[in-house]
Amino acid sequence: MANETKKSLVEEALLQMKNLEEAVTENAKGILASTMKEEISELVKESLSEEEEIEMVDMEESSKMEEGSEMAEQEMELDMEDGEEEMDIDMDMESDEDSEMEDEGEEMDMEDVEDMLMMDLPGDE
Repeated sequence: MANETKKSLVEEALLQMKNLEEAVTENAKGILASTMKEEISELVKESLSEEEEIEMVDMEESSKMEEGSEMAEQEMELDMEDGEEEMDIDMDMESDEDSEMEDEGEEMDMEDVEDMLMMDLPGDE
């Protein structure tokens, strides 16, 4: 009987250890799930805040680029207006020069024609 009592005590202790092991395992699963849920939640929040920061930076950069492009357009318009004024002035000057050149060109053409008429051709001896 002493052997049977020892055997039953050992078996009972083993059974309690298995029950304890199962309880610890279930408890660990619950703790792990809870902890992971919190960790995942924090990671999602961090990710969202980073995306918002990136979007804000992108929006700031795009607004700066828009401002820069608007300024560049304004500068181009001013340059074009200045260029038009310069072109008007240049065209006026060119018109004066053209008319002078035309007058000279007509004279030169006439002189050339007279010179050509006065030249002896081969065979005219």
